[in-house]
Amino acid sequence: MTTIMSKIVRELRWSLRDLFKNGLFASALFPAPIRRHVLRLAGVKSGKCHIYPRVFIGSGPLVIGDGVAINRECFLDATGGIWIGDNSRLGPRVTVITVSHTVGGTEATRTRRTKEDEVISGVRIGDNVWIGAGSTLLPGVSIGNGSVVAAGSVVNRDCPPNGLYAGVPAKRIRDLPE
Repeated sequence: MTTIMSKIVRELRWSLRDLFKNGLFASALFPAPIRRHVLRLAGVKSGKCHIYPRVFIGSGPLVIGDGVAINRECFLDATGGIWIGDNSRLGPRVTVITVSHTVGGTEATRTRRTKEDEVISGVRIGDNVWIGAGSTLLPGVSIGNGSVVAAGSVVNRDCPPNGLYAGVPAKRIRDLPE
C-alpha cells in the first residue's frame, strides 16, 4: 500500500511542477523575468535568458546558458537532459526530443512500448547556435558551437562546429566563419 501511495504522491508532485512550468506561468500573462524565476523554482538551471510564452518543458535536467532565447511554442522534452550554451537561439516551434524507442524486427516488437524499449539520450546545443523555426533535434545529438540549423530541419546526428545544416535529415551545407 505504501508503494502505491508513494507513486501517487510522486505523480502529484510532478503534476504540480508541470502546472507551474507549463501552465499559467508559461503564458504571456507573466513577464519573462517571472517566468524564468518560476522555472528555476521548478528545477531548471538557467543564466540570464529569455523564454517566450507557451514553451513546454518536460521533466528532467535542463541547463540554459546566459543570453539564450527560446521562442514561442518550443517543446523541450528534457527526460534525457538538455544543455543549451550561451547566446544560443531557438526559433519558434523547435522540438528537442531526448526519448525514443528501439525498433524491433517484427510487427509486435515495432509497436511495443515498454520501459525496456526506451532509449534515453540527452541533447547538447553549443554556444552561439541558432536553431531555425520548426526544426527537430532527435535524442543524443550535439550541435557544435557557432552552428546554424535551417528552419524545418531534422537533426539525427551530431553537427560539428561552425556549419550550416539543413534538410531532412540535416546535412552540412557549408562552413561558417569562426
